[in-house]
Amino acid sequence: MLDAVEFTRANRDRRSDWIPETTPIEVDGQNTMVSVNVDGFASDAWRKVLCDRQRPGMLARRHLEVCVFSYLAAELRSGDIAVAGSDS
Repeated sequence: MLDAVEFTRANRDRRSDWIPETTPIEVDGQNTMVSVNVDGFASDAWRKVLCDRQRPGMLARRHLEVCVFSYLAAELRSGDIAVAGSDS
């Protein structure tokens, strides 16, 4: 889930409808690749919306953002993910 959030952050400036599953990012001056595995957290229904057989290796960007943040909200509600310092 946290990898999916990082992937979404790495692609926040993109405007295209479809984005690749792997994206290069710069961390501390070094280039690295960040990828998202939707099979790891998304349900079958979400995977049908996110992936298209006509575009293998590509994800629907807007739908991915909604999917990631809805799962993140559910994880925060359940207590499986917490924000450091949120109690103050």
